[in-house]
Amino acid sequence: MNIVMIHTHDTGQYPHNNGLVGLAHRGFSLDRPTEHLAWFLQRNGYMTVLAGIQHEEQFWFPKEVAYKSAQHLGYELNITSYDGEINDGNAYMDWDEQNAKNIEAFIRNYSHEQPFFLSYGLFSTHRQYPDINQCKSAANQNVHIPHTLHSDETNRRDTQKLHESLYRFDENFSRVIRALKEKGIYEETIILYTTDHGLANPFAKGNLNDAGTKVSFVLRSPQHKKTHGIISDALISQIDWFPTLCDILQLEPPDYLEGKSFYELLSSPKKTHRKEVFCEQNFHTSYEPVRSIRTQRYRLIKFLDTNWKKYNLSNCDESDAKSLLIESGWQDHNKEQMQLYDLYFDPYEKNNLYGKKRYEKIAKELEQQLHEWQIISKDKMWDKQEYVGKYKVNKKQCIYPSIRSIEDIER
Repeated sequence: MNIVMIHTHDTGQYPHNNGLVGLAHRGFSLDRPTEHLAWFLQRNGYMTVLAGIQHEEQFWFPKEVAYKSAQHLGYELNITSYDGEINDGNAYMDWDEQNAKNIEAFIRNYSHEQPFFLSYGLFSTHRQYPDINQCKSAANQNVHIPHTLHSDETNRRDTQKLHESLYRFDENFSRVIRALKEKGIYEETIILYTTDHGLANPFAKGNLNDAGTKVSFVLRSPQHKKTHGIISDALISQIDWFPTLCDILQLEPPDYLEGKSFYELLSSPKKTHRKEVFCEQNFHTSYEPVRSIRTQRYRLIKFLDTNWKKYNLSNCDESDAKSLLIESGWQDHNKEQMQLYDLYFDPYEKNNLYGKKRYEKIAKELEQQLHEWQIISKDKMWDKQEYVGKYKVNKKQCIYPSIRSIEDIER
């Protein structure tokens, strides 16, 4: 059984246990790279192939760094394109397309003497977005604005560009699917598509609310045809699909996995899986430790750094929407350190119920569960001396994600 994964990476562990608590290109890395999924599958007889982005080791550019990083993670072959300069959203979309073409060629020419695992990481839907020139829906002025954004002409235009990026993603994804069908191996290939965070908008990516953590997840297992195209409402975590893949492939899961297989959902999608999902954030560009627990009905969010109560603005990607908020005084606002939301009545998480008498019992129970998970999983806060001078970390008061001078860096 072949495996094609779109825009994902995994060790089946929480970040505080696999070591990748921050961005790889800022110095963070896996403590044990041989526990990466690519190494596991290589040890089990798979040809392991990377095309495009990986977020686990250094960076996907320049070529020399990318090839070494891919090998370190367990990829035998890196078919990523490194021709031409990439400096804007349009060029990145072309890069995604070229990588899709490289995948087409790989599938077309592969001998298939052994199964392959192919990871395709796309830039699509990251900022910078491309210009609007192909997607018909992107030209529609009535485009739906994501709920975390103020609705105005600027954000409508920004969302149109997002739709263009999504269109380009779909085009490239379809190239890969067509290639598998033309080769006659589509029904011998597991397809998994997901991503690692929500949209790159304020109050979405970089946050442990639904807008930041509720991401796309599509899994097609050829031997489970009865549930193809079926939606499951079960709660799952990103750390769950490594053990699930082991069950599909009938491979013994490694003992370091922390996830829980949802294999049963592939034949019985109406079943439940988890009662709760735990999420964490440590570093993006600045240190902002946050933890959350999410059940079907409730979400509790806890900011652990009580010494910094304002927003970590550098952890929000640059956009016109962000600029509007900064111009309106975002940096003067404090974030609520404890947050509780009733998702049945408040699916957009706008009404913080923490401290409300009616929800005291729920809050206490969720806090206890979160605390117990932190103890069992050996979670921890980082002391400043553990990261200053070792990793590129912005000061908490920085506004921009990029490092514009030495004064932006924690030291």
